[in-house]
Amino acid sequence: MFLLLKDGTPIDESLIGVKYFPTKDTSRFSLRLRNIDPSDQGTYTIRLERRKTILQSDGKLTVKKLEPINDEQEKKKTEGFDDGETKSKKQPKKELSDDQPTFDSPPFFHYKLEDETVNIGDRMVLSVTNTTLPEPEVEWYKNGSKVLEDTKYAKRKDKGRYELIISSCEMNDNAKWEAIGTNKFGKCESSCILTVLNPDKAEKPEIRHPLENEIVYEKSQLKLEVVVVSKLPVKITWLKDGEKIVHTDEYRIMAVDNHYSLSILDCKRQHSGEYLIEAENAIGKVSTQCRVTVKTGKPRGIDEDDAMAPAIRMPLPSTRELPENAEVKLVCAVTGIPTPEITWFKDDREVTFAELSYDNGLAQLFIPKAKTTHSGVYTVSAKNDHGSVRSVGMLYIELYYASNELLNIAPKFKDTLMNLSVMENSEIVLECTASGRPPPQITWYHNGLKLIMTNRMLQYIDRKGTVRLSIMNAKPDDEGEFTCEAENAFGKDWTHCQVKVTKTGLSLQRSRSPSPTPSSRVPKPPMITRHLCDAKVHEGNRELLECEVDAFPEPTIEWLHDGNLVAESRTLRTYFDGRIAFLKLYEAHKDHQGIYECKIENKLGEATSKATITVETAMESKEEYVPNMPRFTQKLKNMQISREGESVELECKVEGNPEPVVKWLLNGKAIHVGSGAETVKNGNNHSLKISNFTRDLSGTYTVIATNIYGDTHSSADILLPVIERQRSTTIREYNTGNSTNIEIPTPPPEPETEPEQPPKAPIFAETLFDQTVLAGENATLKCKVRGYPLPTVTWIKDNEPLKTSHRKQLNFSEDGICTLTISGCDASDGGIYMCNAENESGVQTTDCVLTIATKSGEDKHLVTVEDAPPTEKEKETKKPKFTRKPAPKITVNEGTKVEMTAKAIGNPNPTLKWLKDGKEISRTNKSYKMWLKGNGESVLEIECAVSKSAAKFTCVATNSEGTAETETELVVQRKINSLLKKEIEHVTLQTNPVPPKFVSELKDIGITSGHPATLKCKITGDPEPTLRWFFVDDSRKTIPVSEMKPSVWTEYREGEEAELRANAVFKLEQGSYSCIATNEKGTAMSSCYLLVGDSIDDAPAGPPRFIKCLRDIWVPLGEKVEMQVEVGGEPMPNLTWYHNDETIIEGRDYKVSYPSSNQSILTIPTISLIHMGRYSVEASNVHGIVRTNAQLMIGQKLEHSEVPSFSQHITEPLSIQSPKRKADSEGPLSPNDPKRIKSQIQKKGAAPSFVIGLADMELKAGDTAAVAGKLAKKRRHRHGNDDPQSLKDAIVAKLNSEADEEVSSPLSPLPSPLASTSRRQTGETTLEEIRQAITKRNKRICHPKFLVKPKPKKSIEEFKSLRLKAALSGNPAPEVFWDRDGIILE
Repeated sequence: MFLLLKDGTPIDESLIGVKYFPTKDTSRFSLRLRNIDPSDQGTYTIRLERRKTILQSDGKLTVKKLEPINDEQEKKKTEGFDDGETKSKKQPKKELSDDQPTFDSPPFFHYKLEDETVNIGDRMVLSVTNTTLPEPEVEWYKNGSKVLEDTKYAKRKDKGRYELIISSCEMNDNAKWEAIGTNKFGKCESSCILTVLNPDKAEKPEIRHPLENEIVYEKSQLKLEVVVVSKLPVKITWLKDGEKIVHTDEYRIMAVDNHYSLSILDCKRQHSGEYLIEAENAIGKVSTQCRVTVKTGKPRGIDEDDAMAPAIRMPLPSTRELPENAEVKLVCAVTGIPTPEITWFKDDREVTFAELSYDNGLAQLFIPKAKTTHSGVYTVSAKNDHGSVRSVGMLYIELYYASNELLNIAPKFKDTLMNLSVMENSEIVLECTASGRPPPQITWYHNGLKLIMTNRMLQYIDRKGTVRLSIMNAKPDDEGEFTCEAENAFGKDWTHCQVKVTKTGLSLQRSRSPSPTPSSRVPKPPMITRHLCDAKVHEGNRELLECEVDAFPEPTIEWLHDGNLVAESRTLRTYFDGRIAFLKLYEAHKDHQGIYECKIENKLGEATSKATITVETAMESKEEYVPNMPRFTQKLKNMQISREGESVELECKVEGNPEPVVKWLLNGKAIHVGSGAETVKNGNNHSLKISNFTRDLSGTYTVIATNIYGDTHSSADILLPVIERQRSTTIREYNTGNSTNIEIPTPPPEPETEPEQPPKAPIFAETLFDQTVLAGENATLKCKVRGYPLPTVTWIKDNEPLKTSHRKQLNFSEDGICTLTISGCDASDGGIYMCNAENESGVQTTDCVLTIATKSGEDKHLVTVEDAPPTEKEKETKKPKFTRKPAPKITVNEGTKVEMTAKAIGNPNPTLKWLKDGKEISRTNKSYKMWLKGNGESVLEIECAVSKSAAKFTCVATNSEGTAETETELVVQRKINSLLKKEIEHVTLQTNPVPPKFVSELKDIGITSGHPATLKCKITGDPEPTLRWFFVDDSRKTIPVSEMKPSVWTEYREGEEAELRANAVFKLEQGSYSCIATNEKGTAMSSCYLLVGDSIDDAPAGPPRFIKCLRDIWVPLGEKVEMQVEVGGEPMPNLTWYHNDETIIEGRDYKVSYPSSNQSILTIPTISLIHMGRYSVEASNVHGIVRTNAQLMIGQKLEHSEVPSFSQHITEPLSIQSPKRKADSEGPLSPNDPKRIKSQIQKKGAAPSFVIGLADMELKAGDTAAVAGKLAKKRRHRHGNDDPQSLKDAIVAKLNSEADEEVSSPLSPLPSPLASTSRRQTGETTLEEIRQAITKRNKRICHPKFLVKPKPKKSIEEFKSLRLKAALSGNPAPEVFWDRDGIILE
């Protein structure tokens, strides 16, 4: 409480703002008096009371009588101004005394400077006061030199008080200080002597190992380093040729303890010059300098024998696999003389997206947050004048799909941190092991604050989850609690340990300041611009402490509670945004009570602020504490009624301020049924009593508590054993005191009632049975379940829950029939299927085996489909197609062996047969041998070719979809002459064996993701070589192409030409491909690299995108809702539905359907309160994941509402009288009835609506887009040209109507017939009654709200005045503050 007293008596409040003008801010109180007279003389007191603490300050005011100025003095004064000679001479000015005039007078310092003594490093404020007008301009001088404002000196003016603030006194501040005030009538001055003491005998900084002249050569490194010793905070400045140097990529400025260095990694000629370092503290400043010369050529000390080409001492890891968003650091150790030039490449392109460094022989590449696009082959190249070397490694960034529950594992520490004790200057090693999927992000904390990594610290994380933190040269500041936090999208875990550092006295200086960062700001010590404030908080509530600070470099923040460091927990968090330090209590309890201290520190100084938090329980609090927003302290409880006719009572307890209004609902609708139902309110206790409970009243009861701060609800189920459909009835209610009775017509008696049904465990009336389905056909699994209550059904395949997708449809009917339909079955659909039914009485399961088969052979017998799922190519291919053909023409000599090989693919698999001149070759023909290889190739062999063997051979491939064939002409000759060689071009001559040879090698290619790819080569050899294709991924793992899962490649071969084709390739297919040709004479190999890039605009493949997104929906309770999305992408994305971030499980409440391959619909048959919330759909494929969200709200959308209109215009003056009770049978309301007038009064507060909403857009990568909408203008309510009498009548009618609403029961929106008893008696309404009603209404609490906001941006000319306007409303009247750059203006 803030009190002003005069001579011990409180000042009359009626004089506040007339005679007395008190002001206050966070730390200053002042009192200004106007028109001083002798009666104002006395002792004034300012008293501040807070609980049991009282602060008081007294001041004595003496009023002297004003002496008149005689005419002679005035004449001399006038003559002095007129005489030029007198004016030019410096006349001694008479000091203005207290009895001189206040207005139109020279300045006069009533409160003058006095000699002061201060310790070095302390803050000092010099101040003077002046009350004359016009106000003077005051300048400050130090030993005769004018003082200019900077980070050390600050000037402040406040209502006649002028201050000079010295943030940190130094020895050079030991001087004479003057304040000189000047206005147009004259000037005045005041001076003092400031003495700065040095109690600790501190000295100016000492520079050990001063700089020495250096001679270096171009492209070499230079490091200038000094050791600075000082007991006081020291400021370091580097200069080159007199210009200040700041930290950049060119100049590296480092500060480690008391070692300060300047490094140039790549010296050039322009780096030559004079270098100087200045070290300054409060005592003084010292410096040292040197000359640096950069020469061209090679150092004299390095001859050819000493020079060394670059060499790799530690290569890049061959393979690194990391999760998405993890930190990536690739390190390679390289040496060489002279220092080699380092270059990084990714997939043969120079790296520009990562942080690169090379220091002390270590080349590093750092990516803070890795993405899948960062996967690839990384190469580091080192080059100098004597050679070059490189190291290659593969980086693979894994993408985890949140929809795969097997990969979703919350972090958990398997091995925790252990307490550790080390000696000063030794190494601290903290190690633990964390698990989780995706791999968690690791964050280290020291004493509750996030650990800032410096060059003394090294963090290591390996693939096995081992986490290690190493801190070199341990210091006493490193002592305390260390916390390792592991976090991913599915949770977090912590482990803690205590580290003790035993001092040895070898540490020269303790510093917590991080290395300098590049900035243009002027360094300054921390200065608190807003201190912490004491607070009282009720147990269980939240509290926030804020401390605003101005400092540079950015300071470190430490919070202490009763002198101990504060560690973060689930109920306490600390934050710092660079300007404001926060400490937030999420749930206050007694342990949080005490003194909190915020300690702010950087290398230039420190500052502290303290506050006391008092935690009170409800019993201890003298104030009646009730939370603003309604809160249930006792909720409704579920009930089960054994039979009809019993009495039921639902009870709850709710708190809130203002007192909340309570409404009751049944199955989401306002209660309209219940024989003898009654609501009772007793303080905070609310109950609903039903004397005769029937089946019509079974269901979910909800109580909603609402006040101006929000609403909350509680629900409970009341059930009878037999479930019947609800019958709609009507309601009539009347009020009796605090109760509301609800009359419900008793339903007609039923002829017979079914026997009460006890709960029953689920049982399958129809079970699943094993099925065999042909590949490509549809499969339907069906069963029927019974039980009470109706069971919840879940489908499971191979221990994995199923959900509706493009090919799988789950359906549940009301009679218990459960159906699973699978479209286009393939090998992946085979397995064990289970249907699980569960209710509160038990669980039952039925299962079956689904076998996927296909037809094979000429007899088309059934065989099981291979486990590997068919590729998209195999699904599309129907008719046979040859992937290997023999040469079109083969010429051989008599007596040689001939082999012709062919292979065809198709769906189903084709059968092959050989024809000679159109006739099928029989398997019994001994002249020919036919066999089938394991890879599906068919071989026709002629052991000894003769002239009769010459013919046209045809290979025919046949399946149910069609036929394909290939022809080869075999020529058998007795003698090969030169003429025949010229006539035949494509001929394979069977002469002497020839080893394989690649006439055309494989070539490296780059393909856009999702596009087709073809690898080509040409091979010669005799006999015809056998080809094998291999894939080498970027991790150096080699597998045959035929074993790739899934395989997108198909081998094609015709004669000497061989191809490897794919309809579409993706990142998984990126790597090296090798073709190995082998025959009896040898082996040959050809290789190439396939680079798969990101998709482009016209690529058929692409990441998922929503063509039609979700939209917010407003719907009444009990209605059906459908949400639809349409998605695009290649391959077609998988869709997953979520409700409030939880995966939707299909059942009777939710049904998911797929009308087409790219559309999905979520259907909710009947809306209830539990269905409210946020709905999301996630679309994912190999290229990424996208999500669309929408809100489902109960009610009617604003744009669907009807515009109000007058049903009848009022043409005659109204005479408003208090209405009397009328029976319902008296007919419709008269035109003059207040209820009809109420409907004609348009209410304010309508929700905003969009005139132009957002529209869907389709864009190409790299395009620029803008989205915008337009809101409807707020409607201003004006009364127009209404006459005063009509306005009065309308206001009275509305106030009376609102009074009716307050009397009516909150249980139903219908008015009560007894409510009119509380209305006024008949009579005319006076203007005074209107004023009283408006005054009563104005007492309602209203949050502050801006009616007019200041302009967000305003430009003015220099020396122009600035005016910012704002208009606010609120009750009680809000307190308004203005601040500039975070500092509150007075």
